[in-house]
Amino acid sequence: MRDAPQPDRVILTFAVQDWIKPAAGAQETEFNVLDPAVDGVYRRWRSGEHVLLLIESNREAHVNTFRGDAIAGYRARVERALPKAAGMKCDDRGDT
Repeated sequence: MRDAPQPDRVILTFAVQDWIKPAAGAQETEFNVLDPAVDGVYRRWRSGEHVLLLIESNREAHVNTFRGDAIAGYRARVERALPKAAGMKCDDRGDT
């Protein structure tokens, strides 16, 4: 994680284990997102931490982060919702 050129934002670089939607992508990718520590409510991600991220197209929204035991349960919820998302695009990834 490094500071983005914009205030209150960070650039995350991820080694991606598995894509959900879109179904495929690069093995390494970057996202320019709102810094979770800006308002002191959320903690920042740690280097090497295994997480499930839900990044909304609204660039001002916090990234939904699931860690540890919460990953499997939330991933199952996302996968159950995928049929309703058929045809929707996830092309606004917040790339730098």
